[in-house]
Amino acid sequence: MAQVPEVDPRAYDLLLRGNNVFQQYSLASSKEARSLWRAALELQADYARAYANLAMSHANDLVFRYAAMSKASIDEAKRFAERRRWRSQSEAKGQRW
Repeated sequence: MAQVPEVDPRAYDLLLRGNNVFQQYSLASSKEARSLWRAALELQADYARAYANLAMSHANDLVFRYAAMSKASIDEAKRFAERRRWRSQSEAKGQRW
């Protein structure tokens, strides 16, 4: 059985706070959630779920047409998704929203 990596509780708290803010579905809440997820990554640079959430939030910019910067959002979504891909698969399976 794969071992689930330890997650810094402070990083996990930031992840959950970002998730909560993100669910308001506005440009402002998306930016605030990203800030929280980036703060989680400052505490734990290998936190796959934070990378996945950042990628998802940039993809949502396109879905909801939040910004004229759609090319930048595509690039950011790809960048964070790629980072997430190289992180531990067991972490992503062990974490819940």
